[in-house]
Amino acid sequence: MEHIDEALLRFTAKREQLNANATHEYEEELRAGATKGKLKPRVRPELFRLHHCYEVLRQSVRFMRDVPRPRKRPRLPVTHQLNNDDRSDNSESDGRASSVEIGNASGTEGSQSTASSAQLLRPASAGKKKAKQLELEGQVDKAIMHSQRELANATSAQVSIMKEQLEVAKQKVELMANQQQALRDQAEMSIMCTSTEGLSDFGKEYLLLKQILDEMKKRTQTS
Repeated sequence: MEHIDEALLRFTAKREQLNANATHEYEEELRAGATKGKLKPRVRPELFRLHHCYEVLRQSVRFMRDVPRPRKRPRLPVTHQLNNDDRSDNSESDGRASSVEIGNASGTEGSQSTASSAQLLRPASAGKKKAKQLELEGQVDKAIMHSQRELANATSAQVSIMKEQLEVAKQKVELMANQQQALRDQAEMSIMCTSTEGLSDFGKEYLLLKQILDEMKKRTQTS
């Protein structure tokens, strides 16, 4: 909308200047008495039309370079007579087409309203849109693959850490089991080394059975 407003302001200012110049020239000629056979200049309407934009933009090389050129159709080999007939038909059709275009231009000149800036832009082709869409999809796929790769690396690192923690826990359990076994052995040795004097018959019987069990364990291990 800003471009449209700016174009309207520029066109209106130029149109007002042209009207003022024409009126001033007529008044000067009227004072000099040189207005014989001349009519007062008609004030041009303050209307912004599309062909005015084209008349301004066609002076720009960049704009004309972006305008698509008409395609050239290959001519088929025909005889001289057919070529003459085609030329006459083409000239008649061109004359009719030019007259129709002139009539349409004169008929639609008063009915054209304010043109939007989007009409001046060249529409993007379907191939460019498709290529841009494929490029965006490729970027999205690359981002997804990168995130999945990062997630896999983080998961593998977490698994390795958990394995190390499990190994440390196993070592702690084994160490505690060895400590408990050492405490049992120490308690049994202390019991074995104590003298039987002052023990009751139950204590003496326990020590005897303990010695018998230890001897049986040694024999089973050696055999």
